[in-house]
Amino acid sequence: MMIHIAQGRQGDIYALKSRDINENDNIHYHKNKDEEGQLEHSLASDEIDVYGGLKEWQIIKTVYAPLNGVVIGKQPHNIVKEVNLLKRINHPNITTLLRYTFNNDTFEHQLIFPLYAITLNELFQDSSFPFEYEHEQITHIQNNPLDIPKYISYQLLQGINYLHNLNSPISHLDLNPSNILLDWNGLLKIIDFGISFSLTTKDQEEFSNCIKEEDNEFTLFCDVGTGSYRAPELLFSPIRYDPLKIDLWAIGCIIAQLFRPFESIEINSNFGSESSSSSSSSSSTKSSLIEISNNSIKEQFDIFDNLDNLKFIRKPLFNSKYGSLGLSSSIFKILGTPTKENWPDFENLPDSSKINFPFSKSKKLLNYLPELNKFNNENKNDILEIIEGLLKLDPNLRKNTKEILNFKWFNNLPLIQSNEIMRKYLIIAKSNFIRKINEDTTNPQGRVW
Repeated sequence: MMIHIAQGRQGDIYALKSRDINENDNIHYHKNKDEEGQLEHSLASDEIDVYGGLKEWQIIKTVYAPLNGVVIGKQPHNIVKEVNLLKRINHPNITTLLRYTFNNDTFEHQLIFPLYAITLNELFQDSSFPFEYEHEQITHIQNNPLDIPKYISYQLLQGINYLHNLNSPISHLDLNPSNILLDWNGLLKIIDFGISFSLTTKDQEEFSNCIKEEDNEFTLFCDVGTGSYRAPELLFSPIRYDPLKIDLWAIGCIIAQLFRPFESIEINSNFGSESSSSSSSSSSTKSSLIEISNNSIKEQFDIFDNLDNLKFIRKPLFNSKYGSLGLSSSIFKILGTPTKENWPDFENLPDSSKINFPFSKSKKLLNYLPELNKFNNENKNDILEIIEGLLKLDPNLRKNTKEILNFKWFNNLPLIQSNEIMRKYLIIAKSNFIRKINEDTTNPQGRVW
C-alpha cells in the first residue's frame, strides 16, 4: 500500500507499507480507558521499528533530477548532496536514511526514511502543548509539564551540536518546526537536509549551495531558511555568511516559540513560510490537537489531512507575513534597529542602505514570551538568557550550541521515558494516522496504490 502524502519542494512524498499484512494488522492498536471512559489509541512496543518509525511503514521521497542532483533554478536544493550528508550522520536526534536509489532511465531519485509521528509545527497548533501531559500515566517519577520545553530544546540543541562539531561541520540552514518531528518513541528528530551546507565535503564542492569564484572564495545563496526562522543577515543579500550562525538564530526562534501565546491568526496567512500561499486547518482552541496542514508542512514528511482553515497557533516570535522586508521590521521592532554598537558589520551588507528603518530600541523579550511566567525566577532568567544569547543581531555574538547546553536549565533533565512525557501527543498522532489510512482505503477517489 502506498499513500501519496504531499507534493514537496523537490518532488513527491509517499507513505509506503513495506510489506503486505492483513487488514486487521493495518489498524492494530491497544485500547486504554481514560478517566472519562473514552477509548484512546496507543502504540505497542512491537509497532515501533528500531529507528523509531512506525513498523512496516516507510516514507519515500522521490525527486526527478540528473545523476548529480543539480536542477537549474532549484538551487540550493540538491538531492545528491542531501544523500551524501545523511550518509555521514549518525545521531539519535537526526533522521535516518534507510536506503537511496537512482533510476538512470527515469532520473528518479528515491530516499527511504522511517515514518515518524508528528511535527513540532503540528504540536504548536495544540493549545495544550508544551505545558500538559497525562499525569496519571506517570506515577513513578516526580515531574511536571514544564519539563516538556526543556526536553524539546535539549534534544534540538544536541542534534545541531553534533552537526556543528563534526570534522567537517554541517549547517542545516532550514531549521523550522516543520523539519522537527517526534518519532513514535517520543524522541525528537531533525529532517530535511536538502539545502544543508558542509563546505569541505566533496559533494558540497561539486554540487554546492554556493558558487565558487575565481579567487577560490565561495558566494553563498542567501535565499535559504523558512519564513519567521530566517536570520536577519540573510535578508540583506549577503554573498558570504557563517552558515552555522544561521542555525543558531533558528534554534533561538524555535525555543522562543515554546513560550509564545496561543492566539488566532489571519486565515490564509503565510505565517512562518514565505513560500506558502496559505495556512489551513480547522479546530477549536479547546480541542486536544488541531489537525493541520499548510504548504510548508506538506513539503515535509507529515501524514495528516489538509483541512480548511488554521485559526489558532502558538505564534512565532517574528512575523514573515510580508516577506523579507516585513520580517526585518518585525525583528528590529523587538531587538532594536541595527547600530554600530549592536551590529557593526550591518552596513557592509549589500542591501543594508536600501531602506531606512525607523529607529527602535530593543524591548524586554519577556514581554513577548508570556508562558515564561509559569517558571520560577531562576529558570525563567536562565531560559531568557538562552534565547537572548541565540537571537543576537550580530551573528558573531550568538552563543554556540556547546555554550547553550551548559546553562543551568539543562542540569536537571526529566528522568522519564520520552514516550511517557510525550504520550498524549503520540496517541493523537496514531489515531490520526489510522483514520488517514481508513479514509484513503475506503474512498474510491483516494490516493492509495
